Amino acid sequence: MSQEFDRIKEFFIKKIILVNIFKIDIPGYLITTSYSVEGVKLAMRTIMIPDRFLINLEDFVEKELGREGIERVYAAGKGDGYYVARITNFPRDEKIYSSLIPSFFGTLYANGITLRIEKREKNILAIELNVIEPAGAEKDRYSHWILGAWAGFFSYILGDEEIECTIKKVDVGKFVLINAKPDYLRINKISNFIKSPILGKLDILQYYKNNKVQTDIAENGATIKKLMNEHVLTYEAGKMILNKDQCRYIPFESFGLLQLENSLPDDIILKASYKYFFELGNIYKGLRDPYLFLSRLFTALGFGIVKVIKINNKKYEVIFGGYPWFSLELSDTKIPFVRGAWAGFLSGVLERNIEVLFLNGELINGTNNLSISVEG
Repeated sequence: MSQEFDRIKEFFIKKIILVNIFKIDIPGYLITTSYSVEGVKLAMRTIMIPDRFLINLEDFVEKELGREGIERVYAAGKGDGYYVARITNFPRDEKIYSSLIPSFFGTLYANGITLRIEKREKNILAIELNVIEPAGAEKDRYSHWILGAWAGFFSYILGDEEIECTIKKVDVGKFVLINAKPDYLRINKISNFIKSPILGKLDILQYYKNNKVQTDIAENGATIKKLMNEHVLTYEAGKMILNKDQCRYIPFESFGLLQLENSLPDDIILKASYKYFFELGNIYKGLRDPYLFLSRLFTALGFGIVKVIKINNKKYEVIFGGYPWFSLELSDTKIPFVRGAWAGFLSGVLERNIEVLFLNGELINGTNNLSISVEG
């Protein structure tokens, strides 16, 4: 491979892996370690998702649910952003977070981030982020889930749950995110913002228990590190890219997917996921073993250890051992993102309709195990 690829890969490893921001060498798990506010050492469980899924989601939500649906997406993001900051015990010291946010989030969510704080005396009125080629953006559109996540994140940092986030485009690929209370936004004649409380209640100790790495199931399997070595994935200029379609994949805290799936009808999330992965499947037409490829990809992306069992020539069972943060008591969803992804990719590759159904979920020895049926 070229020296340029090796240089980029080395940068990613030094900036992300070696400083323990992101562990990408554990099959089925993407982990960020930190200390919670309760003083218990936690492993924040992350998955990687294609940002085109978020753009597709905006389209389907707006078409089928209108403004009320967009507000749900924003609210789900705000709840997750808040708990990401809380789980990681992100510093609230202004000098620390002013330098840490651009370096931490500019590594995988954008090509570059600069931060500006507006104050009146010692009171912070607004925090502006100037962002270059951010994740979740397409032309003049920007994911409301990501906007909500920033609002929740700064709600925790500033200790004020009324903080909201809005956006304005300043140039091609350049945006300004404004994080402030509604009164500030109104005074400055900014009207395109959404008001939302912090949704969801997260028991941090239960979160840790449900997402702790299970060493007995995480010994073998694909990882992001392996897929980078195999040139399936590339890290380039703040982007984790799937080489085949040049789509950016972004870290998505596992509680966030649960929040999103609980906030919208399953069929909308399923269709948004299906659309992206069907298009990807079309690119992979002729792939010798699409089931093996997909199981390795989803294992590497942090969805647990994925195993495929062939029932007959047209029916398979897929088991996700150690699926992230799934509880039958907390979620009414039937994992529509995963079902849409598998149905879409396989339908695209095999050029026939593939149906994916949720079979069951169970907690075994502290590990979430889910299974889906693939038929067609």
